[in-house]
Amino acid sequence: MKKATSAIDTSILPAKARQELNDFYSFLVSKYAKRQVSPVVTAPSAAGTAGALAASPLVGIWKDRNLTDSSAFARSLREQAQKRTLS
Repeated sequence: MKKATSAIDTSILPAKARQELNDFYSFLVSKYAKRQVSPVVTAPSAAGTAGALAASPLVGIWKDRNLTDSSAFARSLREQAQKRTLS
């Protein structure tokens, strides 16, 4: 498939907006462009890599907690979840 050249200046957008624009463009291309007959094998997504996890906002969210025994804490959370009543 031919790659389109863009007349849109994305440099004025914040990084998140540029990613949203890129995602929307990819969506439109997949919706309206003719599909190739042979399947294209792509490399696995980098979203599941250790680097992506390390860069995610999830890393470090518990750093200020005083968890001396994380197993006991996790067990306590599971027990609380099992005992709760759903309204």
